[in-house]
Amino acid sequence: MLTTLQSMQQVFQQLAEATSNLLNLDIEVIDTNLTRIAGTGILKDTVGQKVTRKGMIANLINKTKEKRLVVNNPGEEPFCMNCSFYGNCLYKKAVYSSIIFEGEIIGVIGVVTFEGDNNFLQHTTNDLLMFIEEIGKLICAKIAESNVKQHISYYDIIHNSIINELDMGVILLDKEEKIINLNEFIENRLNLNRSIMIGQFIFDVLPRINLETRNNDYQKITIGHSHYLCHIKKVCIGKNVESTIINLLEDHQSSRENYRRVSTKNHAIIGKDRKFTVFMDRVRQVAATESTVLLVGETGTGKELFSEYIYKNSLRRNNNFTVINCSAIPEGLVESELFGYEKGAFTGATSTGKDGKFFAANKGTVFLDEIEAIPLHVQPKLLRVLENRTIEKIGSIKENPIDIRVIAATNVDLKSLVEKGKFREDLFHRLNVITLFIPPLRERKEDILLLSQYFISMYANKLSKKIIDLDNEVKDIFVQYEWKGNVRELKNAIEYAVSIEYTEYITRQSLPYQINLNEEPAKKIKTMADIEKEHIIKVLNHFGWSDEGKILAANSLGISRSTIYRKIKEYKIKPVGYYS
Repeated sequence: MLTTLQSMQQVFQQLAEATSNLLNLDIEVIDTNLTRIAGTGILKDTVGQKVTRKGMIANLINKTKEKRLVVNNPGEEPFCMNCSFYGNCLYKKAVYSSIIFEGEIIGVIGVVTFEGDNNFLQHTTNDLLMFIEEIGKLICAKIAESNVKQHISYYDIIHNSIINELDMGVILLDKEEKIINLNEFIENRLNLNRSIMIGQFIFDVLPRINLETRNNDYQKITIGHSHYLCHIKKVCIGKNVESTIINLLEDHQSSRENYRRVSTKNHAIIGKDRKFTVFMDRVRQVAATESTVLLVGETGTGKELFSEYIYKNSLRRNNNFTVINCSAIPEGLVESELFGYEKGAFTGATSTGKDGKFFAANKGTVFLDEIEAIPLHVQPKLLRVLENRTIEKIGSIKENPIDIRVIAATNVDLKSLVEKGKFREDLFHRLNVITLFIPPLRERKEDILLLSQYFISMYANKLSKKIIDLDNEVKDIFVQYEWKGNVRELKNAIEYAVSIEYTEYITRQSLPYQINLNEEPAKKIKTMADIEKEHIIKVLNHFGWSDEGKILAANSLGISRSTIYRKIKEYKIKPVGYYS
């Protein structure tokens, strides 16, 4: 057994360092031959050396039947009397637990400090003992593996069985600030699924977090209606592994205080398909600006969700976020709802007048959903807001200054409405400062199953059901299905299926009727023209839709510049996300 422990010394050293960074305390592992196998801090230089045979560790391994040892006064305890360091011990406090493999003690693991009790006071003795016992179990599990890897990655070191013991949130990031692990505290409190969150940028999950704080500082962050104290620690384990540890502790004091709430959905944005990640990169860049944004996407692609993301990551995130569904306001009331009115401005007007939604949103962000529904006679006043940042109430001759950022959204081609005289051209150009095309779900094939797993976890938890995943047949159906209702249709389909499924996997019998109806055994045979069109679109997506990109695409396809322009016109090819 000794040979096995020594052969895995590198593994235990990495494990000790990772655990030390989590607890901010030193760790040591010692085998039955009283050789220090792993150690952190000042103990690291003594790895491979023997510990005294008359000290407390030797006493735990060889002379007592106890599995635990708590040393409150090192150098002064009765079992320290025979040690050469008695009365002059460097240790300030320590707790140890035996490592027991197949019924035999093969060593001990300890948490120690050389700097007093301050760090120990953050954890109870019992919690520390339970913690290192879990690490001991992990060590035994590694020993039991028949094919032990020589180089264990950082992901294996911070094992779930360890970080889940902590009564606080733990999120681990790689050097690119992507999530590589999180514990059950985070999953339960933030309603997140670990398997889906891994690989996501931390700013997509916690948009307001500041990773540049000093190691000893705490920052306060709010998630939903809960407050947390957030501690950031940069660590380096081994030669090439850089990481960040985020600890979240509940801030009970702030939770009791009154605070201003912003009404938001607070959903996670999920996606790893290349088209989606490219889109999200653009969204992040745009969020930091003050420019007007036009979100173009089919029904169910999440336009309001992305508008909220832009708001949360903007300079106006501490002010109001006002959502206005333009199609939900009766045509005769649009002007008064948006701009307000003076007292007595019209029959039925209140005696005090009314401030419109724009005025109420001053200093904040306004999201105009279904902007195409704004009546023509109201559009000039909206143009005035965008151009001059002023509003004029109904019945008033005075213009009032307004400071807002506008995000608009549509699922139609506004340019075609302009050509038909149903939308003002000057308003279209003013809205079209920065246009973001949201890719439909059918063009995000890699995200279909990822989103499915996310919604399964959400609804299974909500409905108290033990449903793990889709079965293989349903996975095939989902990937082939067109999802004309996009993410919203997928979400509704999962909610329906989870509600009636009685096994651990969603089967075809539990799918909504329209999805089963759509699944035909024989697939449509594509024509040569269909194949050619799809390939040209794929190549243009790769090289870009600019003139330069079209020339590069033509060269790649082995055709002339004039031919690719003719094909684009013949097949009526448009950039992805441009809807007609």
